[in-house]
Amino acid sequence: MSCFAGRWYSEDFYGSHGRERQRVFSDSQGCVRAIKETGDPNIPEGFTTWRTLAPLSEGRKVNGCVQVRQDPGDPDGFEEMSVTIEAITTDHIRVSYGRGGHSGNFHRDGSLGGDWQSCDFYGPHGVERQRIQTDRHGCTEAIKITGDPNVPAGYMTWRSKSPLQPGKAVPGVVQIRSDTSDPNGFSLIPATITQFNADLIKVTIGSHTGNFVRQAAISFTGPFFSQDFYGPHGKERVRLVQSTRNTVTATKVTGDPNVPAGKVTWRTSGQLFPGVVVPGKLTVRSNPSDPNGFSELDIQVKALSWDHIQVFWRGTTGNFHREEGFLAGFCEVATEQAFANSNYCKHHPRTPASCAEAKQAFRRMCSVSQDMSLAIQGSAQTELLSMFDQDGDAMRLYTADTKTGIDKGKFGKFYKYLNCVLNNDTERLIAEAMPIFTRIENLIRMEAHPGGIVYKGSEEPRDHTWNALETALRYGGIIRFCQIQSASSDQIIAESFMPDEHPFLWIIEIPRGFRGGRQIEQFSNFNEKETCFCPYTAFKVRSFDQRGSPPRCNLVCVSEY
Repeated sequence: MSCFAGRWYSEDFYGSHGRERQRVFSDSQGCVRAIKETGDPNIPEGFTTWRTLAPLSEGRKVNGCVQVRQDPGDPDGFEEMSVTIEAITTDHIRVSYGRGGHSGNFHRDGSLGGDWQSCDFYGPHGVERQRIQTDRHGCTEAIKITGDPNVPAGYMTWRSKSPLQPGKAVPGVVQIRSDTSDPNGFSLIPATITQFNADLIKVTIGSHTGNFVRQAAISFTGPFFSQDFYGPHGKERVRLVQSTRNTVTATKVTGDPNVPAGKVTWRTSGQLFPGVVVPGKLTVRSNPSDPNGFSELDIQVKALSWDHIQVFWRGTTGNFHREEGFLAGFCEVATEQAFANSNYCKHHPRTPASCAEAKQAFRRMCSVSQDMSLAIQGSAQTELLSMFDQDGDAMRLYTADTKTGIDKGKFGKFYKYLNCVLNNDTERLIAEAMPIFTRIENLIRMEAHPGGIVYKGSEEPRDHTWNALETALRYGGIIRFCQIQSASSDQIIAESFMPDEHPFLWIIEIPRGFRGGRQIEQFSNFNEKETCFCPYTAFKVRSFDQRGSPPRCNLVCVSEY
């Protein structure tokens, strides 16, 4: 279903605008959508350029839509026109208007240029970033963006001696320096460089091999499901999180008596990339009534693509597919590295959206309701659209109590949908909702916070969130909530939002003059002193108490970005 996922380009579809690049996705039904990575005045970067209305496979032609706009100055001027979309091969797609009309060819982009990173090549120096470029002879060179005392930023770290080709090892060199105080101490040592695929390069020196990953590559983080792995329990949903070291952990969102929701179901022990098989561990429990009966068994995990993972255990194979439309409700926490690699960070523009642009984004989201599990029609859509004409516009959209048909009522208010998009960090949904997010951010930052203590009641964090909190406390690091967070100045009100089972209390200190959070009672339908924080606001962990009544964590805001 996801053989088309990746970077593409067209040189003949966009007329005078010339070559434009796209990121192509496949949903769980096999329908394909192309989001612009480079845009033009008519359809800017981050907008859908075309999509299929039926599953696409090699050699098949299906109906689809292309997004157009005649007047670039009209924020409401977007519309869709019917086209046919044909997959000539898995690397070549043709989009055609009606009989005798214009057609254009889209090709998979195999170029390696751009920002990359490695978390395992530079030893104790940890994660380092590189800019990869290709010279006129086709040889590939990596220049350090972040460096270390041995080879600083701006210096070449490695280069190939011949053009890289997928699956082929070629000779190359790596630059080293043993004496960091010697400005002339640089030397080159032989290396073997292998392009594994468009998003992964392996560099080997002797017995040491490091993985270089395209920084903007799609990660495995997000919602997945399996219909064939959990036997009689049927379809279960999991949340995958890819660590900064590229290991993957799957936590159950829907569970069963053996391994309930919130527990890790499987994890990889090695770095996972498309086409790679790595060892892992599966969580099992024979006696559902034994709270200490969990154990781990050996498994093998293979990624067929960024959207399809297979798990092998005792002669059986389970398939896990990315589920773009599913809305996970729990609160997700990101580390600094995860934030830097998130689709939210990737698609965040330098200039925030205007009210008109946010309103147009909301209209577009409503127009693709079936595809996005978003059903806002009739009076609900009219009511929410009217909020863009009031003081606070998109901020009122977030605080609205209007019930919608999102996900069959499970997440019946629009703010929950926005937060689930942020939690899941699925690239297409992030790109489409970004104008609303940046408008809300801009409204929050318009007014400095008077400072003080606020409280947020929630369910107890998942295991990986506890791990992130503990690491941040121990090493003085930063954590970021992916969601737009709301908190109250009244602890009693905050505690009323805690569930009866597994309650948790966040206590947040806000410095005076802070602009990453704003008191929003004038925009809210609730009579309380409520503070709203921007997505991915940064916090330091002061302390936490897992045995408190209720368990709690003390945070302090450190940045609005």
